[in-house]
Amino acid sequence: MKHIKIDTQVKKLRAMSFRKLAGWVNVDHLIVTLLVLFLGWLLAFASINLTVFNPVKKAFADFSMTDIFYEIQNSSGVKEFNNDIVLVDMTELYDRRKIAQSIRDIASCQPKVFVIDLIFERPSYDEEENECLINAVSEIKNGIVSCKLINYDSKNDAFRGARRSFFEGMEDAGFSWGFSNVISGEGYGCIRKYSQNEHLMGTTVYSLPYLAV
Repeated sequence: MKHIKIDTQVKKLRAMSFRKLAGWVNVDHLIVTLLVLFLGWLLAFASINLTVFNPVKKAFADFSMTDIFYEIQNSSGVKEFNNDIVLVDMTELYDRRKIAQSIRDIASCQPKVFVIDLIFERPSYDEEENECLINAVSEIKNGIVSCKLINYDSKNDAFRGARRSFFEGMEDAGFSWGFSNVISGEGYGCIRKYSQNEHLMGTTVYSLPYLAV
């Protein structure tokens, strides 16, 4: 009988202690605390073992304070226009006769600098098209024609070749070549600066916008 009474008293004490503990602990706070701990562990695990957050990391890595400045400047509604530079879109022109005629029309306006950001790697099967294009390009003055630097030699920090238009033997016609590669050394992302000159087989060549300026 004594043992039974002692066990009963122990159970009553345990029940009373549990009620006191339950009264001290707020169940809602306990649940929120556990959820926070779980989410913290999940984020720590994901940042170490998963690549799902790489785009966010790259987005913040490719950030500059000047981005905010230009964004504020553009959102102000005040934009400055430069009438000294005229851009002519030729992306919809596939006929070289029409391209040649467009070059003649622009040349008739006597621009100070005439930049042609097009590369005609191969001659056309139509000899008349080739002749029209060659004659139009040969007539421009102070012209700069686009080319592309190829075969980079990292050991010597120089390029081994350049891809030019098929009329590359016409340097005496009054135009020069400028490379249109975007060489920045910044990898992928927003390009904020790029090379103005590069080395090509022992000579220094300049970029298209640099020569235009």
